[in-house]
Amino acid sequence: MIRIYILLVVTLSLNLFAKDYVIFSVEHSLPMGEITNEKPQKNFFINMGKTQGVSKGSKLAVLRRVLKKNIIEENKEYQSLVPLGTIEIIHSDEYSSIGVASEKFRNDDFAISPKAFMVGDIVQPK
Repeated sequence: MIRIYILLVVTLSLNLFAKDYVIFSVEHSLPMGEITNEKPQKNFFINMGKTQGVSKGSKLAVLRRVLKKNIIEENKEYQSLVPLGTIEIIHSDEYSSIGVASEKFRNDDFAISPKAFMVGDIVQPK
């Protein structure tokens, strides 16, 4: 009986932790025409959908998690979330969405590479 109770408590407590919503895939078109300065269109796939309140036209902030260790303080780890820009949702399913970049912030103050959105970047409602 005690084992069942402990298993139930552990299972329920796992749902209390916040989940990060991220870009899990990036697809882009390849320019095939004679136009050499054509910019490829990119679609960003996000693990956040209608269930989380995202619909077509929603705007999501894109952030990059940066972890740094402070070797002076016994390798204490610090985390920063650096804003990269905004994604506008063009299609939303129950648990996932597809978006396009609608705004990119100028991050000349940050030495982050690459400055483009990439897999693993965090997305949050604006």
